[in-house]
Amino acid sequence: MKRRKRRNRGGRRRSGNWRWWLLLTLAILVICIGAYFLFDLRKSLELDDDLCPMNEPATAILFALFDLSDPINVSQAARLRTEFYRQVDSLNPGTKISVGVVTSELDELGPRFIKCKPLKGKEANRIYQNPSLVEERFQNEFRQPLDGIIEKLMNAEEQETSPIIESMHALVAETRGSRDPGISKSLMLVSDLLQNSSHHSFFRGEHWESFLESGNASKVSSALEDFDVTIIRIPGRRAAKSDPRLVDDFWVRYLEAQGIRSLDVDLTTLGEF
Repeated sequence: MKRRKRRNRGGRRRSGNWRWWLLLTLAILVICIGAYFLFDLRKSLELDDDLCPMNEPATAILFALFDLSDPINVSQAARLRTEFYRQVDSLNPGTKISVGVVTSELDELGPRFIKCKPLKGKEANRIYQNPSLVEERFQNEFRQPLDGIIEKLMNAEEQETSPIIESMHALVAETRGSRDPGISKSLMLVSDLLQNSSHHSFFRGEHWESFLESGNASKVSSALEDFDVTIIRIPGRRAAKSDPRLVDDFWVRYLEAQGIRSLDVDLTTLGEF
């Protein structure tokens, strides 16, 4: 009689166990990778008190300096708000916004408002974010405080002096990240450009040449290096006290000495007609 070969049942069982353990290992690996990326994603969405990403530097900064030492009229204020918010709305989420005012009061120099622009509700990812909560944070922690500051600046009282240079440097110097390389920086200056302080004043007939002679030019820093500067020009009500050509020449030379990347002058937004 021929002997029947025994089937190797144990070998098949071991082979099945091997496949089962492989699938289990792969499943655990996928879960761990997914959990890691979810944790990393949630961590990247954490914001600090200024609504800036907790673990990432701002990718861009908008500095906005308002020189309203001579109050503007209602129509100009409305147009200025429209232009300012047009620029804010065009910014990417995560962009830092630093707002200041030209003032001779030392305790009021520097930023009046510093926040990173957060996501709006419609920009939220519905998979891991709640659009309603995202929109609520945008309105309550960003837009409403910004509206309050802008409204207050629009109704500021007239001032005797206009230290534009000093206020501009205080705004930039006191904003974290202003000197960090690789960050896009822009400055929106709303002003009639009539600098009037103890350091330099067009009302005393001073100009770029006198700025050089005083030795102040040697103190010019590179605080605005690689900045894109936009000047929203307020029609000068006190222009009779200074030569407009000398004023423009001063600012072009001064900003170039600061190392700016570009300069654009907006004569439309606040034009009186």
